[in-house]
Amino acid sequence: MVKRRCSSLKETSEFFATQAEWTAPMRRHLYRKAGLRRKSAVLDAGCGTGEVTAEIAGLTGGSVTGVDSEGRFIEYASGQHHGIRFIRADCEDLPFKDGTFDLVTCHFLLMWASKPALAVKEMTRVLEPGGILLACAEPDYGGRVEYPEHPEFTSALDSSLTGKGADIRIGRRLGVLFREAGLGVEVGVSATVWDGELLKRRFEGKRGRFSRDLETVLEKGEAERVLGEESSQVKGGKMLMVPLFWALGFKPVLD
Repeated sequence: MVKRRCSSLKETSEFFATQAEWTAPMRRHLYRKAGLRRKSAVLDAGCGTGEVTAEIAGLTGGSVTGVDSEGRFIEYASGQHHGIRFIRADCEDLPFKDGTFDLVTCHFLLMWASKPALAVKEMTRVLEPGGILLACAEPDYGGRVEYPEHPEFTSALDSSLTGKGADIRIGRRLGVLFREAGLGVEVGVSATVWDGELLKRRFEGKRGRFSRDLETVLEKGEAERVLGEESSQVKGGKMLMVPLFWALGFKPVLD
């Protein structure tokens, strides 16, 4: 089961759209590697409110299905993105026959999966032989690089994410998870640096979420102080890099 505690649906949809914008260049590169345009049946696992699913549908002539365990996400996606089948389903127990799809994709899914190994095995099961499993982006906060450092903010944010059920070091595990599912795998990482105006815009866009996250592990006054200190560093020209791992898995063709 995927655990994602979210605020209002509108805010969540806007956050997913912003998140998708951050990783768009990497996804487009990976879609080409996976041969998306030539695929006939694509599954977007953990589709959320459908922003990335709609992108996929616009880049292939095949059928596209999105699944998510959050019913409100599926309802929203169905109303916003027409011509795509959206189904409420758990990525650890997919309601499809073996070999239904020739491409399965996910984006920031495995970090929230309570059993990521099971999710990868399920996504592999519904792939046809010769099909591809593509994990477009999974972060690894253990590889974070920042200057100047702010240990209080970093520690509190990590504790908040972990408390919500996130595996904040899932990125480094992708290769092992894919191989254990029986896939041949190519793993890579994007090391985008955020600084200057780019980091300022990113920080301001997430400030409300940061505030709520910090208040899950700190008293309100402490949370405000820590967030204010981080804001000062960002305004002063802070640099931040969080590695985003991707994995392209190939399901063997049976003899």
